[in-house]
Amino acid sequence: MNCSSRKYVSLPPNFQSGLDVINNVDSDKFRLFLNRIAQDIQMNPDSNNPFNEEQEEKLLASLDLDRNQLSVLIQSAIFILRQAIYNITSVDNFKNELSQNLKLTDEKVVAFLYVWSKNAKGLIKSSKEKSIFSRKLEDVSWLVDIEVASDKKKQMFETHSILQLNVAGRDGNQSNIILDLDERALIKLFEAVENIQESLDALC
Repeated sequence: MNCSSRKYVSLPPNFQSGLDVINNVDSDKFRLFLNRIAQDIQMNPDSNNPFNEEQEEKLLASLDLDRNQLSVLIQSAIFILRQAIYNITSVDNFKNELSQNLKLTDEKVVAFLYVWSKNAKGLIKSSKEKSIFSRKLEDVSWLVDIEVASDKKKQMFETHSILQLNVAGRDGNQSNIILDLDERALIKLFEAVENIQESLDALC
């Protein structure tokens, strides 16, 4: 995969609509909104939403959004900031990513840069102290199992794929997760992995 034109900040396809929402909301309100998210990430790197139900209701009215738009706005903002934590090396680099790759308006670029300048050290520090992921995949083993089922007229063969995932927690302890997948479930898993690969490719 050629990464000569790598994009350091990118959104997966299901978040693309979030860019339109970001560009269309009030810029001053968005800056306050984004700053709240940045502060929440510093306190809790695992958080996926810093707002409670009452606060969301106020945001819906203040930003003039429906619930789906607010959800994608929150998730897109969090996703962009988290990518910046691991990939951005300078303010100029971040500015180029926001304006050229994500096509954000000048006002929204300024909002992101303002929040980043105020919170970058805390965001990076918190990410080093605590991994975003609770468990890490260490190894995968598998086998194919054939079960024989019969009725009065004929025998039938059913195939199952057995996956064993060896995972390690933050404390270093390892455990195994066993997945028993029929053909339909295996196809769903394969499609999910393909979607993940597409999202990874979008970063390059």
